[in-house]
Amino acid sequence: MKDNGKRERRVDKKGNIYEKDYMHSKEGAPVWEKYNKRGKHQGEVDDHNNRRKKPDPNKRIDP
Repeated sequence: MKDNGKRERRVDKKGNIYEKDYMHSKEGAPVWEKYNKRGKHQGEVDDHNNRRKKPDPNKRIDP
């Protein structure tokens, strides 16, 4: 699924939304941004080294 044609989006069984962010990727491995089912940012995971970043309390998307 695409978000406005810009990012790949996936949804898990709990309704959490994951979007690929290539802008902050390292060595071609995308960063996955996680949002809850209401669109509130829950943090990021870097596919290259599996590092996690804390959530941005001001960041939201339309679910």
